[in-house]
Amino acid sequence: MSICKLILSIGLAAAGLVQALEPRSVDAVKTSGQIKLDGVISESAWKKVPWQGDFTRLDGKPAVEPTRFKVLAGKSGLYFAFEATDSSIKNEQKNHDGPIWFDDCIEIFILPEPEPAADSNIREYKHFMFNPSGVRYEQSIKGGVGNPVWNVPWKTASVKTAKGFNAEVFIPYYALAPFSGAKTWRFNIGRENRGKVSELSIWSPADKFQDAEKFGVLKNIPTDLAAYTVSFFSSDIQMKSLNGKIFPAVGGILSGSDKINYTVQMAARTPDGKLAAFNSVNVTPLG
Repeated sequence: MSICKLILSIGLAAAGLVQALEPRSVDAVKTSGQIKLDGVISESAWKKVPWQGDFTRLDGKPAVEPTRFKVLAGKSGLYFAFEATDSSIKNEQKNHDGPIWFDDCIEIFILPEPEPAADSNIREYKHFMFNPSGVRYEQSIKGGVGNPVWNVPWKTASVKTAKGFNAEVFIPYYALAPFSGAKTWRFNIGRENRGKVSELSIWSPADKFQDAEKFGVLKNIPTDLAAYTVSFFSSDIQMKSLNGKIFPAVGGILSGSDKINYTVQMAARTPDGKLAAFNSVNVTPLG
C-alpha cells in the first residue's frame, strides 16, 4: 500500500512540474479606440481585458514584489499597460539605449511567429526595455546576438504611484517584421528589480529571460499585417544628372500588398549622422 502511494505521489509531482513549465497564454483583444499614453491606464478599452500577473523568479518561486500587465491589439500596433509594485525605485539611467538594466526596468520580448525557429542560429525576435522614467532601450536579436543599433519609434509613458510605478507602452507592428501573417505569436515579459528587493521575475516561467522556447503565447492576433509585410530589394545607387547637377539616385523593387499604396522615404546622412538629403516617393502597385 505504501509503495502504491509513493508511486502515485511521484506521478502527481511530475505532472505538476510539466504543467508549471507550459507556456502561459493570453488573447490579443482588439481595440479600435485611441490609447493616450500617459501611464494612467484609464481608457475604457483597458477595462475590457484582464490583468496578467503571478510573475515568478527565475528559480520558479513567486516574485516578492508583483508585476502585472494587460495587452491590446490596436490598428497599427500593440499596447501594453503595466503596474509594478516597487518599494524602493532605482531610476538613474537617462539616455536612450543606455544600460537600462542597471535600473528597475520592465522588458518585453516579442517573436511574431507561433513557434521559435528550430535552429537557434536563425532564431529572431525583438527586445524592448524601459525604466520607471520611460527611458527606452531596444534591440533586434538573431541567433542569440543582439543588435542595439536597431532603433524603432516605439513609445512609453510612466507615472510613479504610492506602490511603485505604472506604465503604458505602444509598439508599432512594422517594428516587429519580418512575420508570416500568423495569428499566434510568442512573447514574454520580464522585470528587473534593482532596489532593496533585488530580483528578476518573469511572466511565462523560464530560467532566463531570453529563452524563446518558453515565451508565452499571444493568441488571436486580430490584425491584417499585409501592410507591414514589405521588402525592398535589387536596390542600387547610380549617379544621375538633374538640371545640370549630379545626384545619387536609388532604385529598386518594392514588394508588398497589391491593395495598398506605399510611401517610400529615403535619407542620406554624413558619417557623423547629420542629414544630408531626404526624399519621399508615393508608390502605387502595378496590376
